[in-house]
Amino acid sequence: MNALFNGVDKNIFILINQFTVAKDAWETLKTVHKGTTKVKSAKFQLLTTKFENLRMMEDESIQDYHLNILDIGNAFESLGEKISDVKLFRKILKSLPKRFDMKVTT
Repeated sequence: MNALFNGVDKNIFILINQFTVAKDAWETLKTVHKGTTKVKSAKFQLLTTKFENLRMMEDESIQDYHLNILDIGNAFESLGEKISDVKLFRKILKSLPKRFDMKVTT
């Protein structure tokens, strides 16, 4: 319990300080950070929609757009779903603005 208490910030400590068994505290931490299956499913649906609708803005740099794609990929991975690099790369190519048409063709 001491290790759990020392490893969390004050806000999370408030949630687990009433437990006397480490397993109970750990289960609460898992639920808080991962969520229940319903929460996980809802997050997955939102991420899927965000990923499908994501387009690069005209004033956005390719580096910033690439970081956005990677952030979404990491969010999927944190939910237990790995998106392949090929799928991420295809998404980048399909959602680039017209000014990148020659690069996409290449």
